[in-house]
Amino acid sequence: MKAIQAPVLICGGGPVGLSAAILLARLGVRSVLVERHPSTTDHPKARGFFTRTMEILLPWGIEASLREHALPSGAFRFIWVESLTGREIGRVEPPQRDIPGPRSPTYVCMAAQDAFEAELRHHADTYPEIALWFKAGRHWRDGHLARPALRADPHSAHLLYDRRRWGVESDT
Repeated sequence: MKAIQAPVLICGGGPVGLSAAILLARLGVRSVLVERHPSTTDHPKARGFFTRTMEILLPWGIEASLREHALPSGAFRFIWVESLTGREIGRVEPPQRDIPGPRSPTYVCMAAQDAFEAELRHHADTYPEIALWFKAGRHWRDGHLARPALRADPHSAHLLYDRRRWGVESDT
């Protein structure tokens, strides 16, 4: 088995952890990302991504693929009602949501977090600097990675955690 060594250990495979791993890899920094669940979320938690997030995704080459999972044009509205069949109380419908503004090459995207995380994981898989280890649950205790050593055998690799220089904890 091959030992994977990296200067950064990232605990959590959600949007923050995956983004951190990708940003580090783009700078040439190797990392090991561990996530206690077997995959990214399958629940649509967040529902929209603002322009700045989409600006970050644009040079990564995943903005277009995320938009394929987005709600259709014009779906960016919030309506407050007394009940499902009750009186409408208020409405927010921003104009020109589906076109880039004067200061950005991109715009807001109404996609769910499960689609976002899946795209980030797929993109993270393309970087040799990132070692992804999902389903690390047996090594978690009370939301923290068991220390001093982490040993496992996913995909015929041996992951070791032993006094890493840096660590990123992106969720609990």
